[in-house]
Amino acid sequence: ILSGDDGTAGVATTTGQDQDVFRALDEAEKADRAINYPPAASGRPTQQSRAPPTSPAPPVSVKQRNAMPQREEIKTRQNCIIVLVIIVGMLAAAAIILPFVLDYNGVRSSGSPEEPSPTQAPVSTSPPAPTDGSPTAVPGPTEAPTTARLGQFIRQYLVPVSGEEVFEDPDSPQYQAAVYIADEDPYTSQLTSVEQLGDRYAAITFYYATNGDNWDTCYLGDESCVDGQWLVNDVCDWFSVSCNEAGRVTAFLFANTSGNGLRGSLPPEMLLLTEMTDLVITNNFLTGTLPDAFGQNATNVRSILLQGNQLEGTIANDYLEQSPLEVVSFANNSFTGSIPTNLGGASLLRTLDLSSNSFSGSIPSEIDSYQAMTELSLASNSLTSNIPESLFLMNSLERVLLDGNSLTGTLSSSVGNLAALEVLRIGDSRIEGFIPDELYSLPNLAELDISGAQFRGQLSRLFTNLAPSLTTLIVNNNSFGGTVPDSFGELTNLNVLELHANEFTGSISESICALPLEVLTADCSEITCDCCTECF
Repeated sequence: ILSGDDGTAGVATTTGQDQDVFRALDEAEKADRAINYPPAASGRPTQQSRAPPTSPAPPVSVKQRNAMPQREEIKTRQNCIIVLVIIVGMLAAAAIILPFVLDYNGVRSSGSPEEPSPTQAPVSTSPPAPTDGSPTAVPGPTEAPTTARLGQFIRQYLVPVSGEEVFEDPDSPQYQAAVYIADEDPYTSQLTSVEQLGDRYAAITFYYATNGDNWDTCYLGDESCVDGQWLVNDVCDWFSVSCNEAGRVTAFLFANTSGNGLRGSLPPEMLLLTEMTDLVITNNFLTGTLPDAFGQNATNVRSILLQGNQLEGTIANDYLEQSPLEVVSFANNSFTGSIPTNLGGASLLRTLDLSSNSFSGSIPSEIDSYQAMTELSLASNSLTSNIPESLFLMNSLERVLLDGNSLTGTLSSSVGNLAALEVLRIGDSRIEGFIPDELYSLPNLAELDISGAQFRGQLSRLFTNLAPSLTTLIVNNNSFGGTVPDSFGELTNLNVLELHANEFTGSISESICALPLEVLTADCSEITCDCCTECF
């Protein structure tokens, strides 16, 4: 049911108000038993056993006529024996099938209509585990019904999704999830669609894959959890899980700033969460790579926020290409490789934060495929080369954070095209030259941070054009010289002005000191500053 007619992995669309997800397993078991009993031989001769037509028989002797009643009596006894064999065979088949029918009726009656108690935790039982490393065998007809159901559940439902190898290991998250659903889960019988079963299997696999029994809160058995223990009752009631009206999982929202102690990797079975729109797991201990199957098959994801983990590897250029992706944050991980340029199909992506990773190479010229983007953060990576001209064609950009790389070249005059720009950070780099005059025409620029670069020249009086919006100006650790213009006193909204580690001379004017500055730094041995909050 979790595989299509063509054998490919996926989730079927069949639903039913009164559907029991294990009914198909029981029916399949009955079919398997039936084919092991071939039809009994009939007393009627077959076409092949009939004697071919011959010429008229010779006259029958008296002795032969006396033997005929004896042959008829023998034939009648044979027919009786055959009938008896058929009856015994039918009774044997009934004896094999009847326990599965009774077991099915027991599952049905236990699953409806009463809801399980909200505080009731499943009773743990030990799953059947291979002892010699070989794959778990499909149970035979004399085994317990739950064991038979587990074998069928794995073979028919889960192998098309997870493959066979993971079920050879009883410690794998997939095997643990299968055992729990088939033999321990008190809620499975209340599911009304195979899509819900797929969501439940994916979520339980996620629980075991991230060491759920050792989460900080709301693990199975956590009696202090008020937001919904995992694995108990409906998945929609679990901590940090959201669902739609159809009971399908739409979000994992582990957004606590201190995390929840999730340790492990994201399992490929997340591809079954076909209605998921938001995947948010921040400040935990996720390791490994992004699941490829999820990236290739998910079609509804709008936001994926995984910052503050320990993920690694490269990010496919077209990851989540089929989803209407709007927000991506993979900040503070250990990703490598180049900057992807087609995430979520690119056209709807508004926020891309890849800061504090180990991305390398240049900023790709195809970066302008993100035409709807308002925030781009590539800070604190190992990027090199110039800022591509194509970036300045992204006229929706409001925040551009490129600081903490090894970028070179100059700041292009095309920066004036970014009319919506509010924050520009290109410090801690090797960018050099002069600040282009076009920058002073940006009507919304509130923060400019070019510290730790190689700019030179004098600070322009044109900065006063930014007076309505500019609140933060950080130019320390460059090669600026001359005096600080008195006209800076017109920047009435300025809160932060950092000037130290340059070659300024003269003094800070009284008009600048009259500004409501929270931070004002300078090289007080080189320049007179009576109002600096910190001198260098």
